[in-house]
Amino acid sequence: MVNLIFTAVKDFLEWVAKITHRTYNEINIIVYYFIIPLTWTLMIDYVFSLPLIISIAYSLLCISVALSRKNFRKFCDWLFNKSVNFIEHFGDYHLFSVLLCVVLPLVIYIVLIFFVCKHFKG
Repeated sequence: MVNLIFTAVKDFLEWVAKITHRTYNEINIIVYYFIIPLTWTLMIDYVFSLPLIISIAYSLLCISVALSRKNFRKFCDWLFNKSVNFIEHFGDYHLFSVLLCVVLPLVIYIVLIFFVCKHFKG
């Protein structure tokens, strides 16, 4: 099951890379370091009734990081390799990739969605 999930996510990211004319590493970094955390900040802003303060701050941080890199592709390759090294410290790369990059984000989404729904109803 772990290999199936790992392969499905990898294949999806490779497909996105192909249609956007980016590399797999670029898409991986954009999704896991920019898009996913940004969606979390949007939900946190909503739950705490903040006027997008955290989301705007995070967006500005992401934009400044992306624009400050002379070579964004090279930066993504470097960060992707650091991420791989981090995951490999836990042991089985496929297993811990799925746990850290699929299961953990899903759990965070479930918790945040719970609070968003509770705030919406309340």
